[in-house]
Amino acid sequence: MSAKADARVGGVGRGVGVAGLLAVAGALVAGAGAGTTEAAHPDAFPGIRANHAWSVLVLLALGLAALLCAGLVARRTGRVARVVVAAAVAGLVLLAGRVAWDVAPMLGCGGADGLARQPDGSYTCYDR
Repeated sequence: MSAKADARVGGVGRGVGVAGLLAVAGALVAGAGAGTTEAAHPDAFPGIRANHAWSVLVLLALGLAALLCAGLVARRTGRVARVVVAAAVAGLVLLAGRVAWDVAPMLGCGGADGLARQPDGSYTCYDR
């Protein structure tokens, strides 16, 4: 193959890699968001429930690491691809910020296996 064809194949490979990393990051951030459903809607889930705060935090950190990798790989792609990746990264970072906002109050119950939200918005920790 010629050098031009090699460069084109490499560019396509990087684009596919970026798309895969964005898909992984999106799945991880969405999974972390699913773990905060009970925190976002406390009236729908009254009483003591399982404490998933640290697992949500791990999913969120892995998702942000995948976003960082996608951004680094995208630096070597074309201009249009960089704009698309930047928009996707921005959207996922905003979603990750929302998830972090929901899970932050629960991190105080890190060692407890159960928690309950109080009317004032705080959490009470329980060991079952």
